[in-house]
Amino acid sequence: MKTYSIKYTVLLVILSIFACGLITAKSIKDQSEEQLVKAARYEAQGEYEEAIQIYNSEIKNAPKSRHLYFKRGVARLESGRSQEAIKDFDKAIEIFPYYGEAFNKRALAKWDLNDFTGALKDNNKAIELLPEKAESYYNRGLTRCKLSDNAGALNDFNYALKLDPEYAFVYLSRGYLKLQMQDLSGAEADIDQSIALDPYNSIAYKYKSLVLTKRGDVIKAQKYMKKAVKLGYRDQYNDEVSLLNAA
Repeated sequence: MKTYSIKYTVLLVILSIFACGLITAKSIKDQSEEQLVKAARYEAQGEYEEAIQIYNSEIKNAPKSRHLYFKRGVARLESGRSQEAIKDFDKAIEIFPYYGEAFNKRALAKWDLNDFTGALKDNNKAIELLPEKAESYYNRGLTRCKLSDNAGALNDFNYALKLDPEYAFVYLSRGYLKLQMQDLSGAEADIDQSIALDPYNSIAYKYKSLVLTKRGDVIKAQKYMKKAVKLGYRDQYNDEVSLLNAA
């Protein structure tokens, strides 16, 4: 009876230790998730440095987490620290070489640094890994525009819209590309569709004003430019708004 009691006590101790370990592990996981939610909230408010500090701390606890490097890279990219963002995306890809989103974002970071050839390589890899993601084709289309490959860019925008027919930014970019190619009717149709899908995007109204100016309708162009300014175009893009002073 005494032997049984000792064995029973030992078993209870072991189970208690195991249970404590599970509770501690769950507590750490819950705390980490709370911190990541907090970081996402900071990013949504444009407080990127605060979010980055949280990711720094989380990476110390989980140095092999590709997702944490990716998240910190995105925060750094959004805050204009593109070179540092590339290092984070490099690390995420080193940990997991098939990380399509990391290639997508690294392409954008290279784009910011005017490394369009490098960006195109990452765009191609992102499409290889994420062939059904419209954003991959949209991003490559933007890169091809910078490389003066208008035909290639147009093909990418077309395919992005095939995958996602309600992708407002693709209509806007394709519309601007058509404007550069002197296809005013096509440009106006795409920009109008972009406005219909996203009526609060100030740059869409700026592009519409450019089309109307090309058509010679300066008065109507001014109305669209005023709408763009009202929606924050001047502050968002730090651009000269010359149409407001046009006759």
